[in-house]
Amino acid sequence: AGDPDALARLKRLPGTRAEVAAIAQLAPSPTLLLGPDASEQQLTRLAQSGDLAAYRTIHLATHGFPDSDQPERSCLVLSQVDLPDPYEAAVKGERIYDGRLTVQEILREWKLDADLVTLSACQTALGKQISGEGMVGFAHAFLQRGARSLLVSLWKVNDTATSLLMT
Repeated sequence: AGDPDALARLKRLPGTRAEVAAIAQLAPSPTLLLGPDASEQQLTRLAQSGDLAAYRTIHLATHGFPDSDQPERSCLVLSQVDLPDPYEAAVKGERIYDGRLTVQEILREWKLDADLVTLSACQTALGKQISGEGMVGFAHAFLQRGARSLLVSLWKVNDTATSLLMT
């Protein structure tokens, strides 16, 4: 928050490409989104079309940032390539894409029927403890939107080690 260059300073995660490609080989007909295709725009299209609800398994490998003060702002960082100009989108009354998938967007836009959602990213099990709700964050959002089970992390994770563990 308050640092517009923070996303540009994130380290690349070369292990995620190998991880996702290896896991995709286990699925009968996977939808594989790599590089610029792993975008907020693409996931939004899949959610809006209803296609996302057809996936039994969803595996997202990227950077994750929990926000324990405002868990709805917790996000997964997606492709930052070719993001539409936010000013032009605002003038046209179109959605502004920032390359981040937030808990709020998942709760508002996604409908799932997934047996497993894997968030191969740092600290995706974290959030905010709320009385009567439990831990509110990614896990809460995905379960509320229709995932039956989750694989998430409590810790910061190493790219290479995580890729090996996941595959």
